[in-house]
Amino acid sequence: MEKTLVEIKAKVKNLNKLRKKLKEFNAKRIGIFKQVDFYFKVPVGRLKIRKVNETSVKLIYYEREDIPKPKKCRAFILDISDEIANIIFRVLEEWKDVVVSKIREVYNLTGVKIHLDFVNNLGSFLEFELEVDPKKVTEAKLRLLNLLKKFDVKKSSMESFSYSDMIRVMRESEVKEGIE
Repeated sequence: MEKTLVEIKAKVKNLNKLRKKLKEFNAKRIGIFKQVDFYFKVPVGRLKIRKVNETSVKLIYYEREDIPKPKKCRAFILDISDEIANIIFRVLEEWKDVVVSKIREVYNLTGVKIHLDFVNNLGSFLEFELEVDPKKVTEAKLRLLNLLKKFDVKKSSMESFSYSDMIRVMRESEVKEGIE
């Protein structure tokens, strides 16, 4: 099923400070999850298999703007079996050097999913995600910007790219440094 989301991702230094804010705002803690994302080369958007706590597998395809502000995202998320995941790994070309491993704390605050992420090799991030009616994207973007302000996170901390893009750029610069 297709979802329309509005998202913000920001690089942060102190997840404990954000946890205190979440407590202040009476956010509901959903849980902590170990997620490992494996990406595949596709002509448009991003396709990944996500393993969650080594107990469930999801196939996620999404198209999202790469801008350092609130982004509109069209996403398809399916729970799949290990057997289907294995077929996908055999059939599609994987980005071998792009694996995103993270610990994600998930909260809900008045319908906004809030992720506190610690991503291996990248650091700490705050994400806001709000599912919206496609006609209400502009209002949702403003709502998330106001929420960012309440969390005392500067707009200049917002990230344009996905974790996979950040890791790919990091790997490419490591290869260049190794050549020089």
